[in-house]
Order: sequence, then structure tokens, then C-alpha cells
Amino acid sequence: MNNNLKKINIYAIYLGAIILILPLIAFFINAFSFRWFYPQVIPKELSLQAWVRLKLIPKPGQRTFEGFIELWASNPAVIKALLNSLSIGFLVTIVSIIIALPAARVIKF
Repeated sequence: MNNNLKKINIYAIYLGAIILILPLIAFFINAFSFRWFYPQVIPKELSLQAWVRLKLIPKPGQRTFEGFIELWASNPAVIKALLNSLSIGFLVTIVSIIIALPAARVIKF
């Protein structure tokens, strides 16, 4: 394999990693932003308001790891959302593998 092809492969891997990571960064920032409207590149205010509204932040005396886990485990909406997310992720992964394995065997050089 020549050097130009190796460089192209490395750049393609970097580009793919950036494409996969950027939406995750945007979701993470959005979880802690208060006002973030379209033309802004970064939010004007960072806040835990959404977390407080959902009652997912422990009270000041209970801000330990155990208190945090207890609060999240006692909220049935959080447990249902977590189970839905995990089941959808698992099913999508299985379907992707089922589709990708035969295609990979066909493409194999």
C-alpha cells in the first residue's frame, strides 16, 4: 500500500470520528444549556434548569453518589426512558450486524 493511500485512509478515519463525535458533543452541551437558539454557535447560558425541572438533581444534603442513584432509581420515567434507549440501541446494533456481515463477505477482496 503506498503512502498516499495510507494518508487518505487515516484522514477518512479522522473524518469519520469527527462525524460521529460532533452530534454527541452537541447533545451534551444541549443537556446543560438554557438558551441556545439557531444562529448561535455556543449557548449564551449554561444551566441545570432542565435537570431541576425533571427533579433529577439531589437536594443539597443528599449530593452523594448514593443519593444521586437513589433519586434516579426512584423516578419511574427515568427508568422507562433508560430501558427504552437501551433496548432500541441493542436492537439497532443487532440489525446492523445482520445487514453488515453478509455485505462484508461480498465486498471482501
